[in-house]
Amino acid sequence: MLGVNDVLHADLGKLATAAESWRKFASGLREITTQFDGDVSMELGNSWGGQVANEQVQTELRLTHEDFAAAVVEADAVATYLDTAAVDLVTAQQRLRAAIDAVAAAGMTWQQDSVGGHFADIPGGVQVTWPALSSSAQMNDAAFSEFQRDRESTAKRLADDISAALNTAREADTALSDALRRAIGGVDERFNANPQADPYSDVDRAMALLNKQSNLSDAERKELFDLLRRNEKNDLFAEEVMLRVGPEKVIALSQEYANDYSAENTLGTLLSSASPRLAQDPAWMLRLEDAGREMHKAGAGYEYGYQPLSLLFRNGGYDPKFLSVVGDDIMDMEKANGGGQLWNSVNGQTDPMNNLLVGLSKSPEAATAFFSPRTQDLYGDPLAKPETKADAQARLDYLLKARNIVGPGNPAYGADEMRPHLDALGEALVAATTGEGRPRTREMMDVLSNAVGAMGGTVPPYVPDVMKDSVSEMLAKNIASVHYGISRPGLPENPLYSNNEPIAGFHTGELTRVISTLGDSPEHMGNLYKAESAFMVSGLDAITAHGGMPQTQPDFVSSASQVFGVLDKSTTDAMRSAQQEHDETINSTVDTAKSWGESLGSKLVEGIPWVGPAASEYVVAPVLDELFSRAQVDTTDATTLQISGTYDTTRESVLALADEWRNSRQPSMPSFDASVANGLNDGHDHYESYVKGK
Repeated sequence: MLGVNDVLHADLGKLATAAESWRKFASGLREITTQFDGDVSMELGNSWGGQVANEQVQTELRLTHEDFAAAVVEADAVATYLDTAAVDLVTAQQRLRAAIDAVAAAGMTWQQDSVGGHFADIPGGVQVTWPALSSSAQMNDAAFSEFQRDRESTAKRLADDISAALNTAREADTALSDALRRAIGGVDERFNANPQADPYSDVDRAMALLNKQSNLSDAERKELFDLLRRNEKNDLFAEEVMLRVGPEKVIALSQEYANDYSAENTLGTLLSSASPRLAQDPAWMLRLEDAGREMHKAGAGYEYGYQPLSLLFRNGGYDPKFLSVVGDDIMDMEKANGGGQLWNSVNGQTDPMNNLLVGLSKSPEAATAFFSPRTQDLYGDPLAKPETKADAQARLDYLLKARNIVGPGNPAYGADEMRPHLDALGEALVAATTGEGRPRTREMMDVLSNAVGAMGGTVPPYVPDVMKDSVSEMLAKNIASVHYGISRPGLPENPLYSNNEPIAGFHTGELTRVISTLGDSPEHMGNLYKAESAFMVSGLDAITAHGGMPQTQPDFVSSASQVFGVLDKSTTDAMRSAQQEHDETINSTVDTAKSWGESLGSKLVEGIPWVGPAASEYVVAPVLDELFSRAQVDTTDATTLQISGTYDTTRESVLALADEWRNSRQPSMPSFDASVANGLNDGHDHYESYVKGK
């Protein structure tokens, strides 16, 4: 099993050399196959008079050809195995070196069990230690205890980082070893021992059918998609097919099967399976960009290649670099041609950016990469001028605020109809900042910070209704960042209560303004309310488990209450707005009726012979004023009472939650009453300051 030093000092360049050798071998095998077909099959295939002899020769020639063809696929596969392992191992080696450097920077040392065992409670057999410190000589007992806890936490995190990088290298090494064993046919070590049972032998038949283009019979079409579905999640099959057909043919297929969901789904899965390999092939990706920008015949008109191609992105599961390259090119193409309305200028009217965002929502790592700064070019080389966080922010700002699918001011479209991609954008941001089953990273939190900045950086904030579900989910799933963003801006990363994961850096005002837009929906606010409640309890548990000082628990409750205070004001502001809108609607109707009544009353009075025209001013108007003033409504008092009830309910529920924890864990502690009250008031102040500008 690989150890730390094995990975640190490995010469991984040899893997690339070996991969290139296997590719040359595959090229030689292709030439042999061509020679066999021309010099042997053509010479022997039709020279046998007897039917039995002819059939036998044809069978043997076909099997020999298939063996050669399968060997080509296997040789290419070995090269791909080696390339993939090289990328994974180089990444692991870089991560490991960075982790080792971080240990030294922290004034600590590391060691690994030389016999491959494990130190107690330390994953991967790696232990990080620090020099002993005398508590009495340098600091008081409380400070010393805090120092020890900080050292323990830092040492565990660094050991975990080393172990994670080491495990990545071990997994890549094991995967390569297993793959090479499969490539030579197993324990008997015969290369391609059973080609007829190998799924990669399906590549030739699939290519033969694909090359017939639109001339397939129904039976052949069924055979083709049976082959593709059987192997759609086999990376090597998918890679070989996509490399052979080329991006131009992929777009043609996406056009041909655009109305066949099953076929479209299969092609999308194949492309996503192959995307890690394709993203490492600059020539293939450049051809894809060219074909995506070209006009293609579509029915009675034309469409850009990216339009049908983007339908394949909706499956998700794509490589981060692949979707970033394609997405950047689609965005550049849009910006150079007036924005998203470009796609309405052609026959298809499919919006590829919307489909890209759907694909990102189902490809969490790709979503994080897409909304992050670019650091490498298409060839994998460092950019001369790497992008900054501001560049990533600009990409998000374009999608959130500037992009329309029709020109501004088009009377046939409402605001939401001009921007239907926003729903998919919200879901893509959820994927980028959470991603089910993966730990939070600094890159994810930077995307979260950018998203909140883009939406809450203006007064009033900009959170479209169609995105509120996604925004509330994004914040609820990152409640540690919300908690610290409102209550303790500028707090160092990795606070104890967020499981030592990074948190997003927010401007308190931006975050407060984003939350303020969610108050019109109990569901949206409920997501955050429940998340903060759970976070408060887990935080108090963490403080207790690590021997927190007596004042730490009340301070934490007060911080949590600030979040509840902002939620309070968001909800009650929505109540007040609804009340005002209600009153204005009713009173507008009353004013209209009054105007109509005055006109009618004047005419009635003027029609009475013994009453002069001026009488309407003295008789009709006062009566109508009295009648309609009674009809005017003002529900302010009722709403104020309701708002007061909301504040009381929040205070009581938060206090009950905090005291329930105290009673079950530390019953001797004083009540959290003052902590809750202070926190709620601070949260209210945040809202008044940042949202109302008071």
